[in-house]
Order: sequence, then C-alpha cells, then structure tokens
Amino acid sequence: MEQIDNGISSIQIDQPTEQVSTAPPPATGQEEAGQIKEPPSLELRILIDNSQVGAIIGKAGANVKAVREATSVYVSILKTDFRTVQERILVLKGQMENVANACAMVFKSIQEAQKDIVLNGISTARLLVHKSTVGAVIGLGGVTVRDTQQETRTRIQISNEPLANSTDKTISISGTPDQLRVTVLKVLQQLSTNPLKAGAREYPYIPGQSLAAMGLSGVPGSPYTLQGGMGLMMQNQQQQQQQQQQQQQQQQQQQQQHSQMGMYGGAPAQAPAAYGVGMPTAAVLQATSTQKIAIPTITAGRVIGKSGATIRDIRMQSQTTISIADPEATSQEERVVTISGTPQGIQAAIYLIKQLVEQYEPSS
Repeated sequence: MEQIDNGISSIQIDQPTEQVSTAPPPATGQEEAGQIKEPPSLELRILIDNSQVGAIIGKAGANVKAVREATSVYVSILKTDFRTVQERILVLKGQMENVANACAMVFKSIQEAQKDIVLNGISTARLLVHKSTVGAVIGLGGVTVRDTQQETRTRIQISNEPLANSTDKTISISGTPDQLRVTVLKVLQQLSTNPLKAGAREYPYIPGQSLAAMGLSGVPGSPYTLQGGMGLMMQNQQQQQQQQQQQQQQQQQQQQQHSQMGMYGGAPAQAPAAYGVGMPTAAVLQATSTQKIAIPTITAGRVIGKSGATIRDIRMQSQTTISIADPEATSQEERVVTISGTPQGIQAAIYLIKQLVEQYEPSS
C-alpha cells in the first residue's frame, strides 16, 4: 500500500457543506435459491458530550469492541481539532435492530462510568435527523410521538429548528438504556416510512463549525457549491490568484485616478465593483482548517486506490490535503484520516470517502 503525505495515509472536515441525497439502487432481480436477503443497513448519528467519549470507547477501546462484537454495528466517534467544542458525533451503522441494541449498550457504558451524575438510571440520546423526515416521528397533530412516549415510557423532544448551519434537527429521547433501545428502534422504523427524497439537500451538523462566521453562506453565487453530492465546483488556487491580481490592479488604478483628479479639484472616481456586493475577501476564501475521521482498516485500501490513484482524485476534487495514518496499537481496526483545507473542501472529501467506505465489499 502506498504511503501518502510523508507516511501518513488519510482525511477530515468542519463546516456545513451542501450534500445531495441519492436514491437507493434498484433491485437486481430475484434472490438466488437458498439465499436470504439481509435487511438494509442504516446510519444513525447521535450528538454526544465530550465528557462521554472516554466512557463510550472504554479502556484500550474495550467498550467499542464489545459493542461491535455483540451487535455487528460499526461504531465511530468523529474527531475534531476545535479545542473549544463541547460536542462530538457518534456514528452507528448496521441493521436497524442492531443499531438500537448498540445505542443501548453505549448509554449503559456511559452510565457505568458516570454513576455520580446519572439520576435514576436516565440518559438522553440526541439523534440527528434531517428536518424533512421528522414528520414521521411526530405524526398528525403530534399523535405519533405521544403514542410512542406512552408505549415506551420515555420522554421525547424534537427541536423546533435545525441546528446551526445544518438541516439536522435533534430528537432527544430520555429513558433507561433498555427504554432507549425500544424507543430508538421505534423511531428508526418510523423514519424508514418517510425516507429522504432523492435530490434533497443535506447539510450535516458539525460541532464547532460556522459558515456564517466565515462569511460563506453557501448560497447561489458562492464559489463553493456541491453538485450531485460528489463534484465540488469551487474556484481553484489559480483563479483565486487571478482575482487577487485583478483586485490589486483595480486598487492601483483607483489610487491613480484619485491622485490625478485631486490635482484639478475634481471628485475621485469610484472603481466599479468587480465581484459584486458581499463577495468574501481573499483572506476568507483561503481560510483553512483540519479535521479527522476514522475509517475501518479493511476499507483503507479502497480509499487509497491502486498506487494512490483514488485518494489523489479525492484531493483534486475537494482541493484538500489528505493523509491516512497507520492503525494505532490500541485500535487496529481503525485508521485515522486527516483532512486539511477549506471547510467546504473538507466536507466534500469526507462525503467522497464515506461513499467509498459504504461501498466496500469483502472479497469472497
């Protein structure tokens, strides 16, 4: 396997970037005789506190390993380089019932590690769900969510507005680990009846990231736009340099005009705006950050590609720097991918990598 970026081999991100959902692939025909089609896998994202990360992972990764072995669910905690961020995102991927079981095991581990602050064995799981799909959980006039609370004896709260710079709402479920298992399964079943439509825009919530604070809104006209969830249409470095040169030339022309007209008592001429009102400055366009994500070790080869061809292509599409670290001694099943670039570029790289990881199929 080729080593990339000085021996480190992988990727990460941090600000809302537009994604486009894709419809599931069509059925390929009847199952072969004697084969039973397994239920489709799904991904559940849960917002957790930094203080819960250690309890979820366990000593030398023991808790995460136990969850994976007991439920066959892929467990990952997205990493961030923002020191002030108090939240992280836990990702559970697997079959629906297994994901619900994994969720219960995770919060049981949290309770065992935080006995002093857990009251009456009650924990709260904050599920991240696209705003357009939560209607299935609420029901007409709130009937469905009320029935779910009565049946499971849990408390369910759904945020009125999406989280900052995202299309994600939170579904907060409070109960014991066993109650969480039952309720999460029920919520996932409800969401499955109202899947995200093909072509719907997605801005996954990422703690610590704010497009508005950087002056990039992602609206039409911004140099950063995701098309079809895969191709990143963004101004490359050469175009940015050309813009900077044009700006400098215009400033010089304006200064010359001001100087010349001032000699004769005339009002200084105003140079026309070349890029329109509200155009981010060059400093904003060049703002970069670094984030990390974890991928299963067995999928690293697919992400890297033959002689590094795949990862080079991802770098070009997202205009980011990507490296993949070797597995750590305490976590041989995962490799950390470090991604550096603009927030939009990072988001694009993560999306592309995620697609490759999800498409991985073990060789028979």
